[in-house]
Amino acid sequence: MTQPSDRGSVVVIGAGIVGAACARRLQSLGFEVVLIDRGAPGEACSFGNAGRIATSLVTPKSVPGLLRKIPGMLLDRHHPLKTSVGFLLRNLAWCTRFARAGTPDEVARITDALHVLLSRADAAIDRMAAAVGATGLFRSDGVFYVYRNPALAEAARGPMAESDRRGTPAKYVTGDQIRDIDPAIPESVTCGFHKPAERFVRSPVELTRRVVQAFAADGGVLVRDEVLRLDTRAGRSPLVRCREANHEADKVVIAAGAWSPRLAAQLGIRILIVPERGYHAMLPHADVGLKTAIHYGDRLVSMTPMSDGLRVSSGAELAAVDAAPNWARRDVVVEAAKALYPDLNDAGATRWMGSRPSTPDSLPIVGAHPEHPDVLFATGHGTLGLTLSAVTAEIVADLAARRVPNFDVAPYRPDRF
Repeated sequence: MTQPSDRGSVVVIGAGIVGAACARRLQSLGFEVVLIDRGAPGEACSFGNAGRIATSLVTPKSVPGLLRKIPGMLLDRHHPLKTSVGFLLRNLAWCTRFARAGTPDEVARITDALHVLLSRADAAIDRMAAAVGATGLFRSDGVFYVYRNPALAEAARGPMAESDRRGTPAKYVTGDQIRDIDPAIPESVTCGFHKPAERFVRSPVELTRRVVQAFAADGGVLVRDEVLRLDTRAGRSPLVRCREANHEADKVVIAAGAWSPRLAAQLGIRILIVPERGYHAMLPHADVGLKTAIHYGDRLVSMTPMSDGLRVSSGAELAAVDAAPNWARRDVVVEAAKALYPDLNDAGATRWMGSRPSTPDSLPIVGAHPEHPDVLFATGHGTLGLTLSAVTAEIVADLAARRVPNFDVAPYRPDRF
């Protein structure tokens, strides 16, 4: 067991993979840490992601020309983007900033800022996994973007070239070259981009559990309770008021994902996050034989071979964080998988929905509150929460210990909105 030092105490709010990684990293520097979540560790958004360590996704979601395509996306039943006019009007500030992020200059700036984090993500993940005995959860068989329609592959060449330029190779392959890499990819796939350097995890929730188990084994305190509010106090960190008990510490880390804006507002700061809801189906008897994780570009669905079956995931549904799931979206995900594998066995399939915390500029929110420096944010990772969990934890721990990170973290500051 590690021995506490005079670093002080920290309350981390949120026990998803980002919050768990932060708690463990802070503990490793000698802080006494309490980790609070209303649910079991990793059971919210961290439970159902596609499992990819997606270090190649350096381009933002808002890009030039996207806005004019959005009406068609929303009208297409098969497209993962879904929302309502009411939601967009209630989140007009987010939408305005999203549009601004798609200008050429902003895309270049955001791409650089994402690359700074993603280029450090693999090494940080390795350090975290080794420290908690989780290296065996990762598979290094690569990721494949596959297409039946060559025109769609051509449209993806820009982001793939950017990935390649930034150090994550994306090789264009066709015909038998595809089956040479993964024989389980159907012959209906005519072309694709293979990313051999990208990894995926066999069970995202198990990774989170391993981190939390190591945290608890070394004296960390895990509290299952609902955080109701943060009460500011002059010259001190906020009091964390929960349903069952209150908690105070020298520092507070907000890693509550899509629920973070509510807590931020109580501290007088606006962080622009909307829930980007994703859906998955876990198919325990699919038995398609994939060794790579694939993204089927014709239907924008990801398929990942995991320890308990084939996970098929998709979705970018913008809706209120507490809105009921629209399970018809999960059915669309299964239909998409069957479009690629017509004989896919979906017997015993389970369903899941999770709210990913999406910022308009596709950059996470990592850093100190401008007026309450003992409050640190670790949220807004969108679909990159798993990928950026460990590097985010290292930034947060450095800031908590009053150490200067070894790269510029200003692009991720909480007050940029």
